[in-house]
Amino acid sequence: MTRGIGVLLTDNWLVRTQEYNGDMYLDNSSNGYYFAEALRNVNDFNSFHYAVNGFNQDFFGYSDFSLFRSALPSQLAFTQYSYISRWFSDFLFIRNATDKPYTIVDINNEALFLEKGITAIYYFGSFYGTVNDSEPPFCLNRKQKENYINNLQKI
Repeated sequence: MTRGIGVLLTDNWLVRTQEYNGDMYLDNSSNGYYFAEALRNVNDFNSFHYAVNGFNQDFFGYSDFSLFRSALPSQLAFTQYSYISRWFSDFLFIRNATDKPYTIVDINNEALFLEKGITAIYYFGSFYGTVNDSEPPFCLNRKQKENYINNLQKI
């Protein structure tokens, strides 16, 4: 099972979903594809709650669906330890709803300046791609997916 977590960045808060367990990879007709679609045009907590609650009802039906809120750190920086201890999910879908670019440093020490209205996707802490509101979610071909998996195994 491929797991995924949704994350919303607001001016004051980091809000995350509980973990979805099943087909959260980004491929045509996967749950991850539809989750990336659900995050389009999310720009505040209310629209995030509406989008992820609808996604949960349509694809998972978890009865105890929860959101978790914490103070927004100055940046997100993933290390192997911090990723496993804090996130421990295959995929993170991080939506920036702040008024400014937000810095995310992946497990490979690569920085992304995530613009407002963009969703960044991370695979076990490694940058995977971005989805904006006007373009369809990308789908990686099998060779690119194998490269991500091989890079992950080297960590």
